[in-house]
Amino acid sequence: MTPIRITITDWGPFKGSQTFEFPQAPGLYFLWGRNEAQPRLGGNGAGKTRLFEALVWVFYGKTSRGLKAGEVANWEIGKNAAVAFTYSVDELQATIERRWSPNSWTLTTYDGSVVDLTKDGTNGALADLALSFESFLNVVLMAQTRPMFLDLKSDAKAALFSDVMGLDRWLEASKKAGQKAQAEDARCREIETRVARLEGQLEQLQSQAQDVEALAAEWATRQEKRRLEIGALFDGALERRKQAKAALIEVEDREAVARRQLRLASESAGSEEGLERARDWASDSRDSVTRLKAQLDALKAHEKLLQDHDTCPTCGQALDANHWAFESGRAAKTKDQLTGSLRLAQDAARVAVEDLARLEDRVRGAAAAAGEAQRALNKAEQFTRDARNTLARIDRELDGYEDDADALAREKNPHHTGQQDRTEREAEVRIALRHERRLLDDGLGRYRVFSQWVRWFKELRLELIGEALAQLEVEVNSEVSALGLVGWSLTFQVDRETASGNLQRGFIVMVTSPDNQRPVPWEAWSGGEAQRLRVAAQCGLANLIRAHTGATIDLEGWDEPTTGMSPQGIADLLKALEQRALAEQRQVWIIDHHSLSFGGFAGMSGVVKTKT
Repeated sequence: MTPIRITITDWGPFKGSQTFEFPQAPGLYFLWGRNEAQPRLGGNGAGKTRLFEALVWVFYGKTSRGLKAGEVANWEIGKNAAVAFTYSVDELQATIERRWSPNSWTLTTYDGSVVDLTKDGTNGALADLALSFESFLNVVLMAQTRPMFLDLKSDAKAALFSDVMGLDRWLEASKKAGQKAQAEDARCREIETRVARLEGQLEQLQSQAQDVEALAAEWATRQEKRRLEIGALFDGALERRKQAKAALIEVEDREAVARRQLRLASESAGSEEGLERARDWASDSRDSVTRLKAQLDALKAHEKLLQDHDTCPTCGQALDANHWAFESGRAAKTKDQLTGSLRLAQDAARVAVEDLARLEDRVRGAAAAAGEAQRALNKAEQFTRDARNTLARIDRELDGYEDDADALAREKNPHHTGQQDRTEREAEVRIALRHERRLLDDGLGRYRVFSQWVRWFKELRLELIGEALAQLEVEVNSEVSALGLVGWSLTFQVDRETASGNLQRGFIVMVTSPDNQRPVPWEAWSGGEAQRLRVAAQCGLANLIRAHTGATIDLEGWDEPTTGMSPQGIADLLKALEQRALAEQRQVWIIDHHSLSFGGFAGMSGVVKTKT
């Protein structure tokens, strides 16, 4: 990965949009700062370190100090913070850009495609970089605010070394193997419990020695007694069924007789239509009598009118003697006819009323007889239902006895098959016992393997650590000589396993110098020599991480590494870093607030902070 440019917008101390073009030639470069907004600070506070911190933020979303989100935005603007870093891999350019308020994180590939890195699980940008956050801060940016590798405490050195070298995965593998061993051990304990239970069942089956024949005879005696009891009950119920059947036939005959009597009584009562016709005839006869009486009364009134008047009652004209005689004769004749008809109608009405009375008496008598017959039929029907229910109940009782007898006949003497059952059960237990013992053997084998892997993973890790330490010593001691410490060397010791099998974490650094052939702890050194050793160890660690991860980024930044060094020490440092840059074919940047005078710089850049 070759850096091309970085554009910073409203981020940190930078207002607006600022673009820095990285040089494309390898070598040692100097980044200086000048604070014109606060001249008394000199080169401090100008924002030179923020150039590299922006690079950390664009990849990991935080600075080397852990600042995130709004903490990195320009204080005055407070939004629209953005950093875009353009780089090339195999001469193909790509740009990773992170924004805050609004938030986004994208990768623009060489063909112009834009990938949302928040949703892309592969994350091509981090894949191109090939460094974790901690590795980045030990390979690309040696930040002033963070202690160098040798400054860390012993356990912190060990943790960092194991992390950047990816060695903790073997501890994790050992832990998982231990968990599997524990799970397998628990499973074996469960199997052992089942084995013990099956062995107990087998012993119990083998120890049973009962008199099967005696028990079988006793069982047969009980069954025969029960069979006889069921037979007696069946016979009794069958006799009762015969009686119930005869009783049913009798009450059914009674019911048939009652039905015939009801039918005869109903037929003798006559029909309702005949009674209604008789009532209509009597009513019509009475109406005829009433009508004839009214006509006769009107005729009598007409005769009296003719006798009392000599004029026509209708037109008022005088009546002659002949006409009067004619009308009087006709009225008398009509009167005789009406009188005869009235007598006949009265006789007919009398006969109709008498017939109606006789018919009503006969119907009432027949209805009473029919009601009595209906009550007799209802009683007969109830007797029939009771008889049928009794017969049905006896039939159910007989069915029950037959079912009991069938069930009794189907029952097998358990004592005849008891020995066979025990033999079959014993065979089943032996098969299950062999299966469980096989499972137990397999489980114990897996437990031994997992337990061994716990130790093997730890041993593998320690072996890898030993190889990595040997490589680290070579890298570091090469840098020690380059920094002018001729005859000096560093040796490292890291995690070791105690006699109890536990892992003792630690990272011990011993220093040997021309003045002392016996190694002394690194912590005993101070001043400029200690600073050279810090830089040498950091360079060696960076080389080891690059080799282990395959990281190819052609950039390395050292933030104020000259602290505590003499002029000669600074000269040695700059010369060593120049040689490092040329040998590794990368650009190495010195970020310092001092004015450094060195003829080997391939170039210089400055960050000037003004009030705007």
